[in-house]
Amino acid sequence: MKDILLKKILYTKIESYPWEYFIIKNFLPDNFYQNLIQELSNTIDPVFLQQKINSNNHRGPATTRTSLINNKQVHIYNLFKTMNSTDIKNSIINKFDICIHKLKDDKYCVGDINEYYYDISTFGHKYKVHRDSQRKLVTIVLHLADEGDDITLGTRMYPPVKHVKSLDWETDCVKITPYKPNTLVVFPPDKSKNKRSNHAMGHTSQKTKYRKNILTFLPLMNK
Repeated sequence: MKDILLKKILYTKIESYPWEYFIIKNFLPDNFYQNLIQELSNTIDPVFLQQKINSNNHRGPATTRTSLINNKQVHIYNLFKTMNSTDIKNSIINKFDICIHKLKDDKYCVGDINEYYYDISTFGHKYKVHRDSQRKLVTIVLHLADEGDDITLGTRMYPPVKHVKSLDWETDCVKITPYKPNTLVVFPPDKSKNKRSNHAMGHTSQKTKYRKNILTFLPLMNK
C-alpha cells in the first residue's frame, strides 16, 4: 500500500489559496478504507458516545477524541505505521518549502508521530479559528464522511492574516475542503505573510449525524 500512497502524494499539486495545502481524494485503497472504517466503529461504544452527548447537553454539542496511537487493530495500526514511515513523511515534507526550510540548518529532525486520533463531533460543535503550533511540521486530516453527508463539513480555511483572533468563524471563511469519504488534507503551519494557515472546524449541518476524522501530525524535533 505504501507505494500507492507515495505515488498519490508525489503527483498531487500544492494548492495556494488561501494558503498552501494539498488534498487527495480516495487516498486509501477502497478495501483497506472500508476495513479501517469497520475497525474505527469498534473503538467507541455507541452507548458511551450517546451518554457523552447527553451529558454535554447543558454545555453544548459534544466532541470526542480517541487516541489510536496504541491501537493494534490491523488496519488502524497499518495506517499509522505507513504514515509514520520515513518514505511517506519525507514525501509529504518535501512538498512544502516551509518544512524544508525548518529542517535545512541541521538543528531539527522529523520526529515519530506521537498524536493519532479518531475525532467525532455532533451537530453544533465549533472549534475556533486558529493556527497550529510551529512545532508541527504538517497537520494531516483524513475525512471519514459517510455517503450522503454534508460536504461542507470539511476543514474551514481563512485569509492568512497575522491576527487570527480578528477572524469570524462564519463570515471570514473563504474555502472549505470537501467533507467526503477517504479524503486526505495536509497543510503546514506557517508564520510567513500570505501563507499563514488559519483554519477551523465544526459540525453545522443537521444532515449529518457525526462529523468524523482521523487527525495526526508530523512533529518537528530537536536533534
